[in-house]
Amino acid sequence: MNILVDSVLKKKIQIENRKHRRGIYYLWLFEKISFALVIAYIVLFPIYCVATGEFVSTNMRTGELSYFLVAMLTSTFGSMGLAAVLFIYVLRIRLEHTFIGGRIDEMIEIVDDKLFYIFRIKYQTPADKRNIVV
Repeated sequence: MNILVDSVLKKKIQIENRKHRRGIYYLWLFEKISFALVIAYIVLFPIYCVATGEFVSTNMRTGELSYFLVAMLTSTFGSMGLAAVLFIYVLRIRLEHTFIGGRIDEMIEIVDDKLFYIFRIKYQTPADKRNIVV
């Protein structure tokens, strides 16, 4: 008798686990708030600079306004913020997978009055190798 683990149900369990584990939930919330703040900075900082004239310089030869410094600051701090959000995301996913989600290709098998739990650890075990617990 083979019993396979449903991946959709497992994903729902991971989401419920995230909600009930305070540390992971706060990390998830911090990740979402940080991402929203970085996107708001990327959108609103250039608007602020154009409206107030901050970091806008005048080209000495042509007399035209140069927005190079605005673009440089926006891209530099925006990319650093997105990199920080990516780091937080990877940390959260690693913590979630440590608790529940790191196993894939799970199967429970009953043979000769013995229960076999077969699984593979994501990114660590090759596809042709399985861990077996009897």
